[in-house]
Amino acid sequence: MGKYDSHSYEYEASHAGHNYPDEHGSVSDAAYKNPTYKSQAISSVHTPKASTFTIPCHHIRIGDLVILQHRPCQIIRITTSAQTGQHRYLGVDLFTKQLHEEPCVVSHPSPSVVLHSLLGPVFKQYRLIDIRDDGKLVAMTETGEIKQGLKVVDQGHLWSRLKEAFGRGSGSVRVLVISDHGKELAVDYKVVHLAHKL
Repeated sequence: MGKYDSHSYEYEASHAGHNYPDEHGSVSDAAYKNPTYKSQAISSVHTPKASTFTIPCHHIRIGDLVILQHRPCQIIRITTSAQTGQHRYLGVDLFTKQLHEEPCVVSHPSPSVVLHSLLGPVFKQYRLIDIRDDGKLVAMTETGEIKQGLKVVDQGHLWSRLKEAFGRGSGSVRVLVISDHGKELAVDYKVVHLAHKL
């Protein structure tokens, strides 16, 4: 529940970021919300879980990973109605490959802005230990648990980029992993260059 200021506007913090946040943080963005429009906003406001964060609709682009209809999806199309300003997001489920669509309404900037958002997944970060011949990864969590048979998303040539980065050995490769009902999928990676001690 938000706090109200002297003008009866509800102040609420939402998280936004152009880069995907990991499980330890995200960039904070604040918005004012007029209570008289609260009933209009309820349909598109989500209650974030521990495994999600909110993203204002104006930050979402094609290719981004968001939660549509409670499923982790990659956005493939964004449409906007000129009359209503309503945005619709079409995405492909990362696990089942089904299409999901969800609307998001964005108002024009004014003294009483209603900022609508979608949910985005929070990624786990695992250290890549090995790449198996069957196309799956062996990775280690922050707690030292070994994850065998971690699948890789089949989009954006991630498998070949991962293999190349791991083969170079110029640093520690970290895979970004999304979870859904006990299943995990590697969706991106980054190389952490280790500091050399003399």
